[in-house]
Amino acid sequence: MLIAVALVVLVLDRVTKVLVQHNLALNDHVPVLGDLLWIDHTQNTGISFSIARSYGGVVFVFDIIAILFIAYLARRAPKDEPWLRVGLGLVLGGAVGNVIDRILAGSVTDFIDFRIWPVFNLADMGITVGALIIAWRLWSGSKQEA
Repeated sequence: MLIAVALVVLVLDRVTKVLVQHNLALNDHVPVLGDLLWIDHTQNTGISFSIARSYGGVVFVFDIIAILFIAYLARRAPKDEPWLRVGLGLVLGGAVGNVIDRILAGSVTDFIDFRIWPVFNLADMGITVGALIIAWRLWSGSKQEA
């Protein structure tokens, strides 16, 4: 299940980024839901949500370490923990999606813009939601052991 989730996130991330790159000029934006949601084509050298933009090389190394760590955790995740595996898959798919961007372009294509939060992409969503699921499963598991 972990690999399937990672592949879904990776494919959706790559398809949406390519669609944005081919249909919207860099720094162009179009409203999708009035003023609530915009598609805003930006390039980000930092991490999720445009944090640490001036640390591109360090971010790339961090991405690779995160991917290796998720692979390590995936091999040790209990088979009876499907939510933990989903969380790991979301993080893995998102991290790989952003690494592919960094390798191909030196930056990550971001495009989801709610105007009250930095612009992000589906990989960032996968990483964030996956990390929350992992934290939830680890926290709830530790409470059951106590």
